[in-house]
Amino acid sequence: MGVELDVHEADARVSASYALMTTPELKIFQNVDVRERVSDATRRVLEQRANPEPRASRFLTDEEFAQLQELVDAILPQGTAGTSVDIADAIDRRLQSGKTAGWRYATLPADGEAYRQGLRSLFGMLQHTPMKTFIAMPPPAREAYLRCVVNGDVDGPAQFPLSTWMKTVKTEVVRTWVSHPDAMYAMEYYGFADGMTGGVEPGEGWVSIGPNSAAPFEYNDGGERGEIATAPDATAVSGSMGDGSQDDPGAGRQTEVASAGSEGGAR
Repeated sequence: MGVELDVHEADARVSASYALMTTPELKIFQNVDVRERVSDATRRVLEQRANPEPRASRFLTDEEFAQLQELVDAILPQGTAGTSVDIADAIDRRLQSGKTAGWRYATLPADGEAYRQGLRSLFGMLQHTPMKTFIAMPPPAREAYLRCVVNGDVDGPAQFPLSTWMKTVKTEVVRTWVSHPDAMYAMEYYGFADGMTGGVEPGEGWVSIGPNSAAPFEYNDGGERGEIATAPDATAVSGSMGDGSQDDPGAGRQTEVASAGSEGGAR
């Protein structure tokens, strides 16, 4: 029995090593100085976010997932940042895992059911409009509709607190994006690179944390800092649909990055 277990363990190690060798290196680790300041645990978390394991099924139905993708693209279009993070898939994976933030608004059901009801209500209300579907609406019309949703104008007719639900969706969409290694690379954010040992060895950790200061390795081009990407189309994310409250995901973006990085992508 002992030999059999050893063989299985060896096979697993070989498979893991092969997967590591065949997985393209993340852009954020192409900077050698950054790569050498990241612990194995943090590296595994970032690689898993960039290359999640295949799944046999989703939490949401095909129709619900397609609706979520349309909504995510409207909330946070990624073209201006040059990223293509699959935010809808990451949200669905969280719902499927049952992970939560440990709290929710009292007016909303559990996360999974909230997403199902929210999507059904959000897209169902469009049946009463000339366009019928979200995808058929031109961008200005989509923006106007989402503005009405955020302002609470649709809560009554929908018989569901869509405005409250939309707060949680916007927060999760932005948090998922900023905690992805491709987004971190686009923003030149390296707050996770605090050392292989978490600051135990000399030279690790952060020496300067003041405003307008950065370590030499915190530049993607290796030289002077150029234009840094921010959340794509920030107006759509928080300006036009935000209410200025603490739930506005456009605020405290750096805090969200650090939080998501340290908590392994927790919501």
